[in-house]
Amino acid sequence: MTSEGLYCPLSDFHIDKKRKVNDAVHKQIHRNHARKKAATYYYATSAILKTCLGKNIVVKTYNHGENFYVNGVQVSFHSTGYILGSAQIHINH
Repeated sequence: MTSEGLYCPLSDFHIDKKRKVNDAVHKQIHRNHARKKAATYYYATSAILKTCLGKNIVVKTYNHGENFYVNGVQVSFHSTGYILGSAQIHINH
């Protein structure tokens, strides 16, 4: 945990960041989770994130269960069913 939020030092990204960061991986879009101030967002549903934060943000979207890499570390989203667009984040290194 850092002042910017939950941090993955292996690949230099934050989960549900609190302050300005380069890479932000989001598990859900409540106002206390989604904030502007990231260079790149990783999320399962770009339409929801862009509705909340604006059309001009950079969002890399991935389907639930699809593996992708953030700075060399494998990540995937998995549905929680909690709220529309919510996901668990699996980090594999």
